[in-house]
Amino acid sequence: MEWLKKKDRHTSRIWVPILNKRHWMRKPQYQFLWDWNPQLINVGITGPVRIEWSDAPRLDQIVVQCRLNEDLDKAFLTVKPFIESSEAEGGYKIRISIDDSAGKKVAGIDLKKGISPYPVYLEIENPKLWWPAGHGSQPLYNIDIELLSGEVVVDRKSLRTGIRSIKIDQSAHPV
Repeated sequence: MEWLKKKDRHTSRIWVPILNKRHWMRKPQYQFLWDWNPQLINVGITGPVRIEWSDAPRLDQIVVQCRLNEDLDKAFLTVKPFIESSEAEGGYKIRISIDDSAGKKVAGIDLKKGISPYPVYLEIENPKLWWPAGHGSQPLYNIDIELLSGEVVVDRKSLRTGIRSIKIDQSAHPV
């Protein structure tokens, strides 16, 4: 690095971008104070982090899928909790409740080792439909999922979802 020890230290500034190896990072160049943008290098963890350890099974993620009948007066929901377990065990239950009276179901399950989906099927009579902005109301249903061992709640999660139907109009375009 003899070439950096020149009398004029200002010449070494040209080598700073080369020495910090930013070109090895998969970030656009404009995020390094280039042109119009402030320096926004967001490499690494950006939020709070915690490590949890437990031998008890846990709810990992929840996937909700919805299908409406043709008259839009009945919704068929598939609530699919993914449960992680360190052992294959029986005697567990999943309790799912949607708002107050919309739907409630308890299903017995046998846990598998690792992360596995355990789908539960629910039916909602006369669902409140979710509409895009400007086309109607946007009601959301609260879904509570509990993993039970006997009557003891091992883990619980809550989420909100809307019920809607989307169809692609594939009719011929009028000429």
